[in-house]
Amino acid sequence: MNLVIVAWVNGSTVDFERHIPLLWSGVRNRRLGSENRLTVLFLDGLLSLEEQYRERLKVLGYTLVDGSANYRHYLDKFPQLARFGDYEQKCFLRWLVIRDFFGSDPVIHLDGDLVFNATPEQLARDFGAETFVLQGCPAFVSTGKSDWLDSYAGQLKTFADNIDDYSSVAWLERAGWEQSSREKWSGARFRKIISSDQDFISHLLHTDRLPQQRPESVRAVSELVLFENPLYFFEYCSAILPVGYERIDGIDYFNGKKIAFWHMQSDFIRYLLVCAKRADLRIGGRHPNILNNVTVTSLLWRCYLRFNSFVLKRIPVYQRYFEHGDFSGILNDTTFWKNDVCR
Repeated sequence: MNLVIVAWVNGSTVDFERHIPLLWSGVRNRRLGSENRLTVLFLDGLLSLEEQYRERLKVLGYTLVDGSANYRHYLDKFPQLARFGDYEQKCFLRWLVIRDFFGSDPVIHLDGDLVFNATPEQLARDFGAETFVLQGCPAFVSTGKSDWLDSYAGQLKTFADNIDDYSSVAWLERAGWEQSSREKWSGARFRKIISSDQDFISHLLHTDRLPQQRPESVRAVSELVLFENPLYFFEYCSAILPVGYERIDGIDYFNGKKIAFWHMQSDFIRYLLVCAKRADLRIGGRHPNILNNVTVTSLLWRCYLRFNSFVLKRIPVYQRYFEHGDFSGILNDTTFWKNDVCR
């Protein structure tokens, strides 16, 4: 089983680690009892990282692979994707580079902003034979023994040949997406032009153009609690609501069930930063989900984040909530943004 993180470097080694904390995560994984045998496939910039940093990653168990030549090949092959910018271009093409290196072998793709709560080995044992994109988000994808990567590659070529026409047809095929989101974990998209690999994958799952097991069959193979977006965990944990959160020996649980991982995506990081600042200022009540409503308070917090963009780094947030504290001050029915989902 191949556990793969795709990464690229846009700045210094320090900036890279602050944004994608591989070193921090590797140390944590070792403390959880993991051997940390993860492959980090770099689309760009591996050799620009300081040698000492690379060696420390290797000592922790990571295998570092330079996929830049393969990535450049696909850049030339799919120039149409440049319209979406560098980040989305890399996201679209990462799956082709993964296929180059791992072929038809089962792969679990993990975004670099996952903080493991179960060890990577447990995730491989529980889900390595399954085929699914977790709730439509490519932060966690298990290809199993399917032709997932081949199917994606074929569809990407069709999409790239005529992005606007493909997107127009896909928008017409969008009908029924709400049901697919529940029954297939296809996720959702709201842009008429498919503009990211998550938009694209959501469309392919909704229209059965990518293999995807039903959520109930995925849940049946593991006792782990699975959700990709911590701000909306309740949408996928209805069977155990309201949840009681606790951390025991460094491991987080909902109602005594181990949470698989925390996806520390940008929106959740912003939420945690607002929560932290409110706690420091001793502001009581529910922490606002600034993305979920438009109020004067939400707008003020958005301004705070905008004018303090330097705080939008993961390492300080990881340290606050995983080293010096936990989520107990957030995941309760007094402070969490949505009522009646926590105890």
